[in-house]
Formats: sequence, structure tokens, C-alpha cells
Amino acid sequence: MSLRFIPDVLQLEMGVPAAAVRLVRVWSDGATEDVENLAEITLSRADVVEQSWTAAGPVFRALAPGRTRGVATLDGLTTRRPLLIDVAPPGGGGQPRLAAYPGRISLRVGESAVLQSVQIIPGRGATPFSVDYQITSNDPQIVSVVEGRSLRGVAPGQTRLTVTPVGAGAQYQGLATTIFVGVTAEPESGGVRLVLTGPSRATVGATVQFQSEIVTDSGSRLVTNEQTTLDVSRGAVDPPTALGGCALRLGETAELLTIQASHRGILSNMVQLRVAPLARRFASLELDIDHAPLVLGERRSYRVWGYPAGGEQRQDLTNTLTDDLANDDPTAVSQLQVVLSSDGASPVAHVSPVVTAVSPGSFRLRAVRGALQSDVVALDVVPADGGRQILTAAPSSMTIRVGETSGEILASMRSISGGPPRQVTATFTSEDPTIASPASAGRFTGQAVGRTRIMVEAGGQQTAVDVLVVGSYFMNVALEAPDLGDRSFTVQLQVEGLRGPNDVEYRVVTAGVPGGTPWQTATPTGDRVIITLESPQIPNGPRGQLYNLTLEARSVGGSDVERRSIPFRISAQ
Repeated sequence: MSLRFIPDVLQLEMGVPAAAVRLVRVWSDGATEDVENLAEITLSRADVVEQSWTAAGPVFRALAPGRTRGVATLDGLTTRRPLLIDVAPPGGGGQPRLAAYPGRISLRVGESAVLQSVQIIPGRGATPFSVDYQITSNDPQIVSVVEGRSLRGVAPGQTRLTVTPVGAGAQYQGLATTIFVGVTAEPESGGVRLVLTGPSRATVGATVQFQSEIVTDSGSRLVTNEQTTLDVSRGAVDPPTALGGCALRLGETAELLTIQASHRGILSNMVQLRVAPLARRFASLELDIDHAPLVLGERRSYRVWGYPAGGEQRQDLTNTLTDDLANDDPTAVSQLQVVLSSDGASPVAHVSPVVTAVSPGSFRLRAVRGALQSDVVALDVVPADGGRQILTAAPSSMTIRVGETSGEILASMRSISGGPPRQVTATFTSEDPTIASPASAGRFTGQAVGRTRIMVEAGGQQTAVDVLVVGSYFMNVALEAPDLGDRSFTVQLQVEGLRGPNDVEYRVVTAGVPGGTPWQTATPTGDRVIITLESPQIPNGPRGQLYNLTLEARSVGGSDVERRSIPFRISAQ
């Protein structure tokens, strides 16, 4: 278990708004927990930055040019790598620039979208900060801009849009960036979308992992390992190698790649990946591997991170490893090696970047690159302990809605001596099938509002998963014909849902209106809840335009929000 800053390097500039960081506790199984507001952070120099606390965690504001380090402590743990903060004088970080994400957007005619973020990057390596912005369309006949923020597809075609900051400091006036928008007339396949997510920056030679997800009005499902392929922009100088499971091995050329996924004929959004060259000099190395004991026969991989001397974002050096430097020039610092040592015969077989446990014992690993060395990581190999295993089920509890099928429950055996869990085949039984009935192995369908347990059995042991079945928030949704104004209109919606254990509140969200309407609590009627909602003002569009509202519902004051997309057209305007 360890503590880690994210990011662990901040590049600030005098006069730039404050920057926030995350602090996470990393458990032995790789899970992370945000602990920003629980830990204590000590700065080596309090005259360089001012530290304050917000609901989002610690925030640092530049006071004077210089460098300071922050160390966090919590429950006897101390961050393995300090938070390095560099403050440059105004203009000391190079030329500022504006960055908008996504840089490429696909719309259908009548569909709306907004940018996910617009940030000013004060200079080379500096920490970016978000700003308000204005968008101007180069061709309003293809893409229109509503209130300077929301984009709407008007007609099939492609065009560029210019993004400029609003309310930024005088030193950032005149900044601008361009985004590209393509508009098509084809509807989505049955309301199904494929969403691709992944990193926006990587290093030459690195392996990068993306995630693909099928999204419908009723929910979402990961399809990363289900017949999903990645396509890279044709202009790639050094195309990456597809590894399967939405992973890519990057080439050795620094460039900007545009990546899109395909799943059974459905195309995803496009993701831009900037491949950076390896830094010329590194200040330190980090060997990243799970510290829990290995069980005999287990294979465990590691990663090696290099921290550039210039303070830029850390780089993945794992794929620059060599197992043997004996035949190489010993003065060459471009070679990276992970050295394995033990007091006797090695208990693991080592083929970078994987170690395989072959016999009980202890061993040590460290990364070496020229004169640089990482911290030594000491690990143990333990026996499988015969039958001394503990049955666990994940998740240990879940909430599903009436008519909804749960995700798969996974059963695992964990050695009492430690080590990672081992997935096993189990039997699953519902204590009350009238509330949750079996759908397939490890999956259950909500039948009625209530609580029950799923009993999991394997290897002569038994454990249970608590299940809460709640009502569907959107049993029936009806739209009333709107009264059209000269420039805009509103829509009334009648919503009926199943009543759950808690009161339910609803709101309506439309593009270009941050946050949507205020939350309103529905009226309970028997086993149902009923509410009438009114949308925000919607600008009039051309005859037959496709509009879209999003209904949101949740338990009163809760954070688990269910959404339903409501597309509609108005035949006469």
C-alpha cells in the first residue's frame, strides 16, 4: 500500500490561476482511493506557493518564482515520490497556447454537442487551467453555434470552428485554436453508440490501452475484448501495432495519431493521441509492480517510468528494456535494464517485463539506466497453501432496476498467505427469485422492488452478494405538444416511474444549458411516482429538425443518476 500524487509535477507561472492535485492511496491489489482531504501535506518552502483546501482537494497558487516539494502523510504512509512544484516568472515557460478537447467532433443533422474542455497551457511543461470560451463557425450552414458554446449539425458536410478564450488574463488575449466538425445525415444504428476512451499522450515505443463501450438509452456495456478493432489515421508515419483487446504498441516516431474503434459495423468517436519522443535526460526512475506476494505459478508484469530532467510528464520506458547488457556498450545510457537478484537460486523466471514464480523464496528488482537506479522492490514467492483458500465474490453488493440484468458476479479464491485472487467456477443461487431471478451464469434480472441475496458456492465454501432491486425511474414518458414562440419554446413532459425505497427527483437537461433545470421531487402514488417537468428554453430550428432532451433521475440527494435520452421532432413550425 502506498500514497501517490496525481500529477506529481506541477509547472506554475506567476499570475496563472491556482492548480489542484489528487492524492490517492494505492492498495496492494491495484485499487485506488482518493484521500486528498484526509492526508497532511508538508511543503519544503512555503514562500514559493500558497496551499489551500477545497472540496476537490489541495490547491496551490504561485507566490514567487522557485521550486518546492510537497510530502503527504496518512496513517503512517508517506508518498514514495514527492510533489515537485516549479514556479516560473510571467512568460518564463515559453509561448502559451489554447487547447480544446475533443479536437474532432462527429454530428448528425439536428444533433447537438458541447466541448468537454478548453484549457490554456501557459508554456512548455506548464500545468494547464480551464477557461471560459467562445466558438465561431466557419460555415454556419453546416454547423451552427448556439450562445457561443453549443454546436448543432445543420447540414451534411465538414467545416472548421475557431475557439477563443473569454475572460482570460491580458497575456492570453489573441489565443485561438481550431476544431474540426463533420456532419452526416445517417441516423445511428438503433440508437446505439460506440464510445472510445483512452490516453491523449504517450511515449514512442509504449503500449497504450483503450476502452470501448456500447451505449444505448437503457445502459452501457464494455466491448473492449469483444470483436472491437482500432483504426489509425491514414497519415500515420509510423503506424502502431495492434495487440488485441484495444491495445496498441506505438512505433518509434513522434507524431499525432487519430484513432477510431469499430465494433460490428458501428464506428466510435475519434480520439487523438500525441506520441512524444523520449526525453534526452531523466532525473529518476520508478519500478512499478504490485508489492503483494506472488503465488507459485503466478505471472506478474511491471512497468518502468522515467521522470524527465526538465520536469515534463513521466514517460513509459518499459518497452525500451533489454535483459542483458553484456554485449552492449557499457557507457550507453539509452539502454534500460531491470536487474533481478536473490540470496540463493532465483524463485522467479524473468523475461522483461514479466516475472513468473517458480519456487518459494524472496527476490529483489530494480531498474537501471546509465547512472540512474530506481528504488529496490523486494517481493516474496509463497506456496499455494493447499486448501487454505478464502472464497470471495465481486461485487459484494449491487443495485439493479426492475427489468435490468446485472453485470457478472465473479468468484475468486485468495490464499490466506497473500497474493492475487484466482478466479474460479462457482454456482449462483438467488434466495428470492421473485425479486432477482437468474439470467445466465453469474447474472441476475430484477423482477420486483426489494432486497435479497445471491448465494455463491465453490470449493466447499459459500459467500453472499447483497442485492437491492429498485424501481425503474422511466416507466412511461410522454411529451405534450409545445407552444412555439417566435424564437424558442419549451416542452412539458409527463414522467411515470416505479416507486423505490427512497423518494425520487427528476430534472431536464438540454445542450447549452449548464446543469439543466432544478431537481424536483416526484409525487408517490401507490407503487408509482409521477411528475410533470418543463424543459429549458429551446431555440427554434428548421422544419423537421431533430431535437433531443435528456431526463435525469436519482434518489433524493443521491449521486447515482439514471439518464434517458428523449429525441423528438416538431412537424409544423
